[in-house]
Amino acid sequence: MQFANERSDLVDSLSAMAVKHILKLGREGKEPIEIAHSIQNLFHSVNKTKLIQNGRQEEAVSKQKVETKSESQPRKRQGVNLRFCEACEAGDSALASELLTTDLVDINCRNEEGLSPLMIAAGEGHSTIVKRILKERSVDVNMVDSDGDDTALMLSVEGGHYDCVAMLVNYPGIDLLHEDRFGETCLRLAAIRKQFAIFELLKTAMTGSGKRRPKAP
Repeated sequence: MQFANERSDLVDSLSAMAVKHILKLGREGKEPIEIAHSIQNLFHSVNKTKLIQNGRQEEAVSKQKVETKSESQPRKRQGVNLRFCEACEAGDSALASELLTTDLVDINCRNEEGLSPLMIAAGEGHSTIVKRILKERSVDVNMVDSDGDDTALMLSVEGGHYDCVAMLVNYPGIDLLHEDRFGETCLRLAAIRKQFAIFELLKTAMTGSGKRRPKAP
């Protein structure tokens, strides 16, 4: 309907212009063939101007769509990261795995409490999700919470989650000697909380395999 109205307006406008042009040329004593050619050129000129205007309008609309899409992308990623953190906390391994296939998840993002997905899952003892996250090459296993305090390993030790601790201590480059704000290491935390099985696991990892702090790049 809008296109039809625009076309009708254009025809009316051209008709009025053509009549004025014919009258002007007639007063100048132009021949009919000259008048016909002049009118044809007039129509071509107006059509060309209209096409240019339409092209500019389409370009502006296209540009606006691209800008809107680029603005919505960060918000979409933020929403996916939030859902991923929630899945890690709830132990929803199916949802966590599904979200990781979207390529929208920042594996080292933080929730409102400053914890990464690995910290959340390890702290809650969700070993299936911990195992899945550790498959991601870009995961930072030694990432510290926003307070500069705990790592995923320390949180799993504090929670007494043996399976999670076992996976983390065997991960290449894991920092077994990180100290929290009180100067405690994961081994010391296991002793304080009387997590004897975890204590022995950590002790073996530290002495048997010679694992210490991750090597500097």
